[in-house]
Amino acid sequence: MTAKGIILIADDTPVNLKLLAGALAADGYEVVQAVNGERALASVADRRPELILLDIRMPGMDGFAVCRQLRARAESRDIPIIFISATDESAERVEGLKLGAVDFITKPFQREELLARVQTHLELGRLRDRLEQQAEGLRQANEQLQREIVERKQAEDTVRRSETKFRTLYDSTSDAVMLLDEKGFFDCNQATLVMFGCATREEFCSKHPADVSPPTQPGGADSRTLANHCIATAMEKGIHHFEWMHWRADTGESFPADVLLSAMELDGKPALQAVVRNITKRRRMEAERDQLIQDLKNALANVKSLSGLLPICASCKKIRDDQGYWSQVENYIQKHSEAKFSHGMCPDCLKKWYPELKPDDLADSATGTPGL
Repeated sequence: MTAKGIILIADDTPVNLKLLAGALAADGYEVVQAVNGERALASVADRRPELILLDIRMPGMDGFAVCRQLRARAESRDIPIIFISATDESAERVEGLKLGAVDFITKPFQREELLARVQTHLELGRLRDRLEQQAEGLRQANEQLQREIVERKQAEDTVRRSETKFRTLYDSTSDAVMLLDEKGFFDCNQATLVMFGCATREEFCSKHPADVSPPTQPGGADSRTLANHCIATAMEKGIHHFEWMHWRADTGESFPADVLLSAMELDGKPALQAVVRNITKRRRMEAERDQLIQDLKNALANVKSLSGLLPICASCKKIRDDQGYWSQVENYIQKHSEAKFSHGMCPDCLKKWYPELKPDDLADSATGTPGL
């Protein structure tokens, strides 16, 4: 059977100890006995009781001195103390109450009064302990709540700063950036409104991707069907890059665009981020570049082939260029072609200018080098 509680009795009179211990033990309490103040303090240090019955007048260390030391120690300052006194002097009672006693029992004691006072103060002590535990629990819970509030506020501030930085970057880029799900757009940046000719975000976000496109794409594909396919592809693969024809809501003017769809998750739901770049200027520059390359190729082909009619002098064989200047035929050909020259004499000119040469010497002219 479990004891109703542990009670320490400190009294220098053996008869009093026996009577008190017997009455309490018979009522189910576990009793610890001490014959003086020093032993009482040692017993408390060894095993903490729930209640102390403390005789005031003991030789050596009296009950008041013991009470002072018990109240000075953290491990024993909350133990209820009932003083036992052979007198009914009010001065002793006042002194005891000042030291922290909870009650007094006068010798000779009545058993029923003793048990009633002991039970009452044990229950009060236990109730006080529970209240203190609850108060400590509430204090710790409140501290934890305050820490969580501070942490949440810091997290919210961090998120708010991140959102502000993201929105600033989001709205400052020249590319159109928009968020969409399977139902269509639900957010966009300022560049989107400029690119698509919409006055407000609400106006743009009320549209489906196919609504900001011509009915068909190059090649004849239906814009709405193809847009749904691109969205499904990006959702499945995580990213999808393609070119698309869009048009402006205010003018109806179409323009080519480079589109990058990236899958993401917002509030636990799948979504897409679309980055759209108008490539009208790029297409025009590419066309101009291709035309310039073709023009250069054509010009080079015409120059290198020396096509067309060339005026040539019937006497000296000089050629007249487009500016009206006459130049040696080899100079003109070198300037307008990739041909190179090495000078020599044909057999006819050798006979004319070198009649003294023999027939064998003339045969060397076949290589273009006179046999001089």
